[in-house]
Amino acid sequence: MIGLLVTTHGVLAEGLLSAALEVVHEGRPAVSVTMPADRSSVVYEQRLRAAITRLDCSSGVLALTDMFGGTPSNICLSLHIEDEIEVLTGANLAMVVEALRLTDADESLGALAGRVKRAGIGSIVIAGELLAVPLHDSVTREKAAD
Repeated sequence: MIGLLVTTHGVLAEGLLSAALEVVHEGRPAVSVTMPADRSSVVYEQRLRAAITRLDCSSGVLALTDMFGGTPSNICLSLHIEDEIEVLTGANLAMVVEALRLTDADESLGALAGRVKRAGIGSIVIAGELLAVPLHDSVTREKAAD
């Protein structure tokens, strides 16, 4: 089984994991870790390492971070070990839900990361683009109304 670590600035990690568990109700072993207010990278890295150890997942750990280039992402990237600890940045609720939902014991860490990334990208929508009516549809509608 692959464990899930959600880590962010502020309390976002706790909120994402809590909300995802309301949707999924169960799933992979998961923990959230927030960055300390004093931004001590040494303490934060120790907390991340302890969380990874607590997850104790033989198939690896997927770490979801909030923003590439931020402290949570940078420290997690320093913990990356191929096929053991994978890091995926830009976490959103759809990604956390997908990570919890996937319980395929045979899926590799890399494959899981790819599926979670696609879920996150697929959940990003601009309302104006989604709701826009193509010109040919609006002309057809006007003619039908006459």
